[in-house]
Order: sequence, then structure tokens, then C-alpha cells
Amino acid sequence: MKKQRNLYRLVCVAVIMALGALMPACGGGGGGGGGTVPRPLIATFTPTDPNPGPNTVNMAASTSAANFAVRVQVTDTNDFFGAGFRVGFNTATAQFVGFSSAGSFLLGQGVGTDFDARIDPNDASQVLVTATIQDNTQPAGIDVAGTQLLITLNFQATAETANNPITFEDPKDVQECPTQGQACNDISGALAWSGGSMSAAR
Repeated sequence: MKKQRNLYRLVCVAVIMALGALMPACGGGGGGGGGTVPRPLIATFTPTDPNPGPNTVNMAASTSAANFAVRVQVTDTNDFFGAGFRVGFNTATAQFVGFSSAGSFLLGQGVGTDFDARIDPNDASQVLVTATIQDNTQPAGIDVAGTQLLITLNFQATAETANNPITFEDPKDVQECPTQGQACNDISGALAWSGGSMSAAR
């Protein structure tokens, strides 16, 4: 009986030791190589203009590990109806993963809207962005007071970098519509456009 107890204890100790030996191997890639798990990428976004003035389209961002959400914002612009533009970035260290219209000042106005953002099929380093009112009533544009969100573009860092510029590229089109049902004007050339830069490190 005593031998059986001792044998049971030895088996338990052996199992515990075996499991203990396996645990670092699972995380580190095996005993022979002595490798370590690489640290995760941490992205940082720095806006070119963190305090935009009137009639500005600018970028700000929030980050979570390798992910960074670029908020395209509009500041103090009257009769804003909608915009179409390109956003450029370096595909060697980042990838575009999608967009969100949540929180856009174009929403909640009781009119139809159209939001879209996708990679240009002819240029993987360019995102084609649309954020506009699209309604049969042809309403007047919206007076943007202060700095408000237009659309959010979601990216992910894929490699370390000290500087991946995230920039507004031509062609750009922003429509100003002062009066319902009347003519609109392209005011993109009268606006200041301000991007930013992503860095990523482990």
C-alpha cells in the first residue's frame, strides 16, 4: 500500500515537471532555439496640425497597439454638403482595414448620406474616400461649428517605422451648398488640408 502511494506521488511529480518544461517551449518556440516571442507593434499617430483653424480638413487619431483610427475632421466650415478625396500612405509599414461613419456630423440630419472608403484598385497606397449628403431633396449643406468628425479611417501598422506619412492627395472635392435645390460650389481649394504621420515600434 505504501509503495502504491509513493508510486502515485512520483507519477504526479513527473507530470507536473513535464508540464512545467512544456510551458516555456509553447511560448518561446522550443527548447533548442532559445527564441523569444517578439514584442507587439505599438503605433503612434502625430497630426501635422493638432489645433486646426477655420475652414480646415485635418486628421487626428486614436491608437490601440498596432491599430490606429484616423479621424478626418472639418473645422468651422459653412454649408458643407460632402467631400471626395484620396488619402495616401506607405504600404510597406501599414495597411488600410476599413472605415466607420459613426459619429459623423452628416448623420442625424434627416437626409440620406453616402459613405465609402476603399483602396484604389490601381494604386494600393491610396484610399478613395467619399463622405457626403445624398438626398433627393437636395438640402442645403451643414454649418460645421468648431471641429467635428466627418469619417474615420482604420489602419494597422505592419512593420516598424519612424515615419509613415498619412496625407490628403489630389484630386480633392468639397461641395458647399448654401441653399436647398440651388447650385453648389467646389471649395476644396479654399480649405487647408492637414494630415499626419504614423510611427510604429516594438
